[in-house]
Amino acid sequence: MCLFRNLQQARAEQEEEYISNTLLKKINTLKKEKEMLAVNYEHEEEFLTNDLTRKLNQVTTLPIVDSLLMVMSGSLQLAMAC
Repeated sequence: MCLFRNLQQARAEQEEEYISNTLLKKINTLKKEKEMLAVNYEHEEEFLTNDLTRKLNQVTTLPIVDSLLMVMSGSLQLAMAC
């Protein structure tokens, strides 16, 4: 009977160790996945920020270019009239 208890206890300990190892592996996998997602998110955020900044610069510089062309055109017409 004592031998049977020892076997049961040994099996229970093995099962606990197996469960602990399995959970630890899953936790480590999730940590790596979390880190990878954070890096990907950071890259995507940086890409979107750069893209939006570029587009904003394009939009905000268009009226300036148009205004400059109009001024230059007007100046050219005035110079030609003289």
